[in-house]
Amino acid sequence: MMDEYMTLAQAASTVTIAGQKRTAKTYWEWCAHGIRGVRCHYIRYGNTYLVREQDLIEFAQRLGEVQTVGKKHKRSNLTPAQRLRAAQERLVREGI
Repeated sequence: MMDEYMTLAQAASTVTIAGQKRTAKTYWEWCAHGIRGVRCHYIRYGNTYLVREQDLIEFAQRLGEVQTVGKKHKRSNLTPAQRLRAAQERLVREGI
């Protein structure tokens, strides 16, 4: 099964990732748009996207590498006006 191509609907009904099944739409998003700059490899035959189980495994591995390399961003609780004021104060401190 590792080298056999399947439609996104077939992948959705048979493949589990991290113990969960995903929808065909989710697989399409991974192929067409990707996540954090990482796309799942696929081939297109007419209007049909085809993937292999190995492609999905490699996508998950590459995505894991990207997530561990990048630093985590803390979400700010500041309002836009407070963020603007803080940015202006930083510019003044830097002499810009």
